[in-house]
Amino acid sequence: FYSSNNTNNSASLNSNWNLINQVFSPSQFINLQDFDYFSAKSNQKLADDFFKYTTNLNESYSNHELNGKNVVLIVLESFSSLVSKEFGGNLNYTPFLDSLAKTGCSFYNCYAATNRTDKALGAINGGFPGVSWESALTHPQKSRKLRQIASLFRNENYYTQFFYAGDLQFANMNAFLSNGGFQQLLTYNNQIPRNKKLESKWGVHDEVLLNFHANKNHKQPFFHEILTLSSHEPFDVPKVNTIGNLEHQKFYNSIEYTDNCLRNYFDKVKSMPWFKNTIFVLVADHGRNIGVPEYDYNEFFTYQIPLIFWGQSIKPQKVNKVVSQLDIPQTLADLLNKSNSNKFPFSRNLFSNASGAFLIHNEGWAVMDSNQNFVHVLHKNKEVSSRTRSSNIESLKQLGSAIHYKIVEFYKNL
Repeated sequence: FYSSNNTNNSASLNSNWNLINQVFSPSQFINLQDFDYFSAKSNQKLADDFFKYTTNLNESYSNHELNGKNVVLIVLESFSSLVSKEFGGNLNYTPFLDSLAKTGCSFYNCYAATNRTDKALGAINGGFPGVSWESALTHPQKSRKLRQIASLFRNENYYTQFFYAGDLQFANMNAFLSNGGFQQLLTYNNQIPRNKKLESKWGVHDEVLLNFHANKNHKQPFFHEILTLSSHEPFDVPKVNTIGNLEHQKFYNSIEYTDNCLRNYFDKVKSMPWFKNTIFVLVADHGRNIGVPEYDYNEFFTYQIPLIFWGQSIKPQKVNKVVSQLDIPQTLADLLNKSNSNKFPFSRNLFSNASGAFLIHNEGWAVMDSNQNFVHVLHKNKEVSSRTRSSNIESLKQLGSAIHYKIVEFYKNL
């Protein structure tokens, strides 16, 4: 897909390939009975209640209302809380991000909704985490039906742009974003400059991308989303810290490199005319357990990520309740226009009374309650692992399975 006009996209499809894809696509054969375990179908009220919220328009919340402000959403590749001292990690490779967290409204118990960048874009932009076997982006005929936050900004006469110094054709990201309300997708294939000395396997490194955005006098009001890439494998960043001698030092170097790129970016944008009227939202696409062997695939901490709202109009605030990456689009929708409520069925307002997190990965799902009790369940054998401070494992299993069933049913019917 290459166009926001679906007629053009349909005309460009390979009909033979499309026929085979439709015949063999797993999404065409979803049997909901396979997901009705732990009384999932009969407990749908648990899932409905999990996504309900009421917003208290107190001072801290109303202070973040957009009211014509620009928004820059920065999605940071693999910025796990594990690499940040400020966000409770064992490592210290994000000193600048940590400094932003101390001066912004920061969520210290935020969790990714999934474990892949394409699925994360579905979560951050559309409040949908995908399903275990595939990202919603895999099927444009489904993903184009997902409401995205960019479309709401566009309806409010914001100019919407997506910035990525790589190839958005990967994982159907281009089709998803084009259908989601972005008026322009800027990549290294069009406006972002190529630089052979600063290229990686995935595209041009983050310093080029962030410099490109920082030096533009953007049309206001705007909603921009920036996706970084330097901290993705193979971590081939141009500036390497050789002090460390750890097995995963290349990954740490890449995080440290992008953190420094962020420092330079914010130093530059402070002099731009649009800066004072802009709110920045920084969040990781997903976490990772690389280099921290005590945390494995089943551990919820593997998915813990930073989330920061920052700007001159934002008062410093430390929020410790459990929230999800899925909650970003509904929050922005409510801050943009209160009449936009209930636009994202699996997203809640970060500044509301709602608490808890749910995530899906390739092998199963996990749910965490407001007290950080959680269970993790594998699809194949219904194996359950947990960490709870109380004896509520059964209730968490029922809650998580009900949410998972609701998500799969929603996807089947898209």
